[in-house]
Amino acid sequence: MNYVILNGKLIEKQEATISVFNKAMFFDFAVYDSVKIIKGKKFFPDFHVERLINSAKIIQLEHDFKKQDIMKWMDLLIEKNNLQDALIRFLLLGAASPEEKPQLFLFSLGVTFYNEKDYKKGIKVITFKGERTMPQSKSKDLFLNFIALREASKHNAQDALLIDSEGYIREGTRTNFFAVKQGKLYTAPLSDVVGGITRKIVIKIAKQNNIEVIERKIHNNELKDFDEFFITSTSMNVLPINQINDYILDKNSKVLTKKIIKLFKDYYHQEVFND
Repeated sequence: MNYVILNGKLIEKQEATISVFNKAMFFDFAVYDSVKIIKGKKFFPDFHVERLINSAKIIQLEHDFKKQDIMKWMDLLIEKNNLQDALIRFLLLGAASPEEKPQLFLFSLGVTFYNEKDYKKGIKVITFKGERTMPQSKSKDLFLNFIALREASKHNAQDALLIDSEGYIREGTRTNFFAVKQGKLYTAPLSDVVGGITRKIVIKIAKQNNIEVIERKIHNNELKDFDEFFITSTSMNVLPINQINDYILDKNSKVLTKKIIKLFKDYYHQEVFND
């Protein structure tokens, strides 16, 4: 049986429904987050639950759910569904009218394992004009992400980098974006993007290894001034980029990216698996 948790109560999957009259769904007045489970181990669950709560705060979604309760419900869901490799998705719906109450769903999804050759050779991404409302929040306002990712798929690319009205690269549809120049890491400031958990860890381990990190806006016109690029996310970890639109990078250029990939892998093996 695939169980779901609604407001702390374990229910069967078919009971996990949302009314078409729910105004929170209509207005996208909701936030979400996900925790990756590999071999039964949770990847940085505290960070994800804290971000869920912070996302709700940013869009002024009031609720009474507590971090410690959400953590407990997550463990219950893992146990009851006997999860080994999965994503735990949190979906928090706000009260968009007086007759509604906030609802918090916890449910499991399949986890995506990316091709090992993509981590060695890199992937293709495209650029797409558009910027999210309240970008620091992981809100359910995902139409832009959907059409940008659909456009990426048409061009055989794995993600789209969102370009704001001034021509600056904010983030991917589901990723944070990093650029490398002269041994330094560059990434958009937190004011412009979702604070990715993998992004946070990459910045931490880079600084621990004396790699300078510069948080500043990166303009689309200066892409060819950089040496390397990569994206980060919970599902992808650290994934190199070898092509942006028609611009193909030197296949030997991923020196620092490869170092970051190894440092990140070592970090999560120690923190998650205690290896």
